[in-house]
Amino acid sequence: MPIFKTFCTLDGYYVYDRNTNSILTVDKQDFVSLQKFENKQTDENINQVIQRFQNAGYLLPSVIKTIQHPETRDLCEHIQRKTEQITLQITQNCNLRCDYCPYSGGYENRSHSNRRMSFEMAQKCIDYLISHSCENDKVALGFYGGEPLLEIQLIKDCVKYIQNNYSEKDINLTITTNGTLLTADIMDFLVAANFNIMLSMDGNKDVHDRHRKFINGQGTYDKVMRNLLYIKNNYPEYYHKITINTVISQDVDFKCVNSFYNTDDVVSCYSPKYSIVNTYNAKNYVNYNESFVITERYEHLKALLWLAGKLDEDRVSKLFIIEKAAVKRTHDLLKSAGALSEVCHPGGPCLPGARRPFVDVNGNIYPCERVSENSGIMKIGTIEKGIDIDKAKTLLNVGAISADVCSNCWGLIHCTQCAAAADGTQKLSRRLRLSRCSGVLADILEKFKIYCFLLEQGYDFENQGGLAYE
Repeated sequence: MPIFKTFCTLDGYYVYDRNTNSILTVDKQDFVSLQKFENKQTDENINQVIQRFQNAGYLLPSVIKTIQHPETRDLCEHIQRKTEQITLQITQNCNLRCDYCPYSGGYENRSHSNRRMSFEMAQKCIDYLISHSCENDKVALGFYGGEPLLEIQLIKDCVKYIQNNYSEKDINLTITTNGTLLTADIMDFLVAANFNIMLSMDGNKDVHDRHRKFINGQGTYDKVMRNLLYIKNNYPEYYHKITINTVISQDVDFKCVNSFYNTDDVVSCYSPKYSIVNTYNAKNYVNYNESFVITERYEHLKALLWLAGKLDEDRVSKLFIIEKAAVKRTHDLLKSAGALSEVCHPGGPCLPGARRPFVDVNGNIYPCERVSENSGIMKIGTIEKGIDIDKAKTLLNVGAISADVCSNCWGLIHCTQCAAAADGTQKLSRRLRLSRCSGVLADILEKFKIYCFLLEQGYDFENQGGLAYE
């Protein structure tokens, strides 16, 4: 049985063939016939259309026999020799109490505490990263919290340890901060050590202070903006090392956030990106209103018109400039994934324990910093004992719990669900995984439509600049 998905734009008709991971342009008549086949209809004309495509090597019966990640056999070697980065939770304490924070009580996760990572544990983590990345020329070491700058001396000690012991290794240092503690001395240190900084900023004063507050309930906007202004004035060549992360909560006017990043002189030089409130492990349902959806889609449309050469860049929200990278990822996956084999796995999972392991203050290892630290299934090892390879393989092969559905899903290759989407605390949950499928498939289909729209406009995906016919 062939597995494919038909869709159309205003100017074209298309079919995505899963076996070959190809998007084909079709005429309206064939499009209608293929749609009927998708809906379990069949007649002589439909069969002839299917046969014609099959004669050309498309819409052939599914080749999948087993749902298994292709890196399963080599996962141990990736973990032992190709670990790409480690993120250290150097403290569970924070000087803020942000409403939507995973540690502020609204999620099935740990809460803020005074626990901190010892320097001895941090040394072991750094040693672990170096010893498990011998085949990588470059690695990354991240500092995370809580608020990591509460432990600035520990960070300085770690950097000194690296300089004294691993100066020959190319280590990219990163830090995720709320921006309230970026004093002159701390900035001097971060700049000298060439840190990449991820800083949280949600918008103008009203928007930012609504959720991002000090422990005493006072808003943090004024403090963060003073620090950003200081950085802009004193380190003018460093702004490209700073990314501002904006969380758009469900009670925020998206228009105000857009206006802030497009017009404010202090933040205009920084690179912003945005995300919505995390829904994984949330105790309460997260729902965005119609106004948010309309504004987001409008700004998204303007970004696409810019990419298509029909709108000037200065008309596009800075929060949506990243759309350029998103469409490139779609293009690359269509080009690089290639045809399916008999043994395959849905897209989505990273290589747990090798891609971006997260180490908490006690030395417990998780796949990344986004999973729940209260989850037994997500704890995949310790710095002292290493990673439980069998447990890591279970997370890598999360598709196995829904193999019957995944093997017949047109979106298999482009699926974005990792194990975190199926976190049942003590085991992976088939119910949770399948409950998210409709949203994931809708996102994939939207990406395909965007891709084809840009192709219709002559966009040059290979060079990511201008139109193909220019």
